[in-house]
Amino acid sequence: MRVALLLPYAENTVGSQRYRLEQWRPELVRLGLEVSLHYLIQDPALLEGLWQRPPRLTVLRDVLLAGLRRVHEATRLDADVVIVHREATLIGPPVAEWRMARRLPLILDFDDAIWLPPRGGRWSLTAAARMPWKTNWTLRWAAGASAGNSHLADHARRYVDQVAVVPSTIDVRGTYAAVRRHQPASPLTLGWTGSHSTARYLRDILPILRKVGRALPIRLRVIGAQVDDADLDIECLPWRADSEVADLLPMDIGLMPLPDDPWTRGKCGLKALQYMALGIPPVVAAVGVNREIVQNGQNGFLVTDPADWETAIARLADPAVRNAMGGAARRTVEERFSSEVAAERLLGLIERVGPRRGTDSARRLDRRAREGSATNPS
Repeated sequence: MRVALLLPYAENTVGSQRYRLEQWRPELVRLGLEVSLHYLIQDPALLEGLWQRPPRLTVLRDVLLAGLRRVHEATRLDADVVIVHREATLIGPPVAEWRMARRLPLILDFDDAIWLPPRGGRWSLTAAARMPWKTNWTLRWAAGASAGNSHLADHARRYVDQVAVVPSTIDVRGTYAAVRRHQPASPLTLGWTGSHSTARYLRDILPILRKVGRALPIRLRVIGAQVDDADLDIECLPWRADSEVADLLPMDIGLMPLPDDPWTRGKCGLKALQYMALGIPPVVAAVGVNREIVQNGQNGFLVTDPADWETAIARLADPAVRNAMGGAARRTVEERFSSEVAAERLLGLIERVGPRRGTDSARRLDRRAREGSATNPS
């Protein structure tokens, strides 16, 4: 079966597609699919320009032209099933989605509450141009939906019957093969990774970190944004694909602060999973899917108020606790959030909505089991 993956951002630049469809493609090919990738934005510099506030008119022009090319492409895709990650075009109405859904079974893959305006409800010119309402129309036309967590899946089921919960995943055999071994540390390195748009959540807990810092020597490592505080030792690094793991590994504790609102309940816990895959114990807000990923006190800490943050960080000052929780965190990712598991779930959805509705997944799995027995005789 031929499957076309339509991605909005330049290759290997944005976490939502890197930890989902880009990462799953090799597994889908291994499972017998012919998979092609189609990128809306080809130039990473254009993406950087789009994130500037306000974006330049030339950037908006180039994004609009890319969208028009995608609408044209929608009538010429040579595939049996098309999977759209988040949105076919970054601005404008869902014309490309409508044209594709008329020709092919379409699956919408999403990992955020993208039907809402960003920032938990605040409208802007950029948000209006992106037209978040188009998500629900795309779901109405779609044959299926691949949702990053149960909260998103519940929303999708209002519009489409075939829905699979497929969480974002970590490549623990490849990129994230390293595991941190914790030693006594002074100062203790607290870490956060994200973007300029999510850095406001980190800024919300700076008063808590200042209080922690009065009792315990700490350093804050920030990746992907600029955060300043005169009373804290802060190191800010740009996000870089080629050094992402190397930049994360020095962290003793990974932070994921979030408010509890309709937007954040749709988050898929990617920061927590990144930390956990490297054996870095996470301290995360008890919001949305974080409650499913983190078992409080076992593979990390769930926090709800300032006292929880202070207690969790104090507990993790002990390297033995960090090693025990970091090991449990790594096992959680290996068992529940690997690309192999996600690809199997997505394949099941593809088979349900695709033209080969008679495909028997059990036969495929039996064949793989027989092949495994042949190569590994007892």
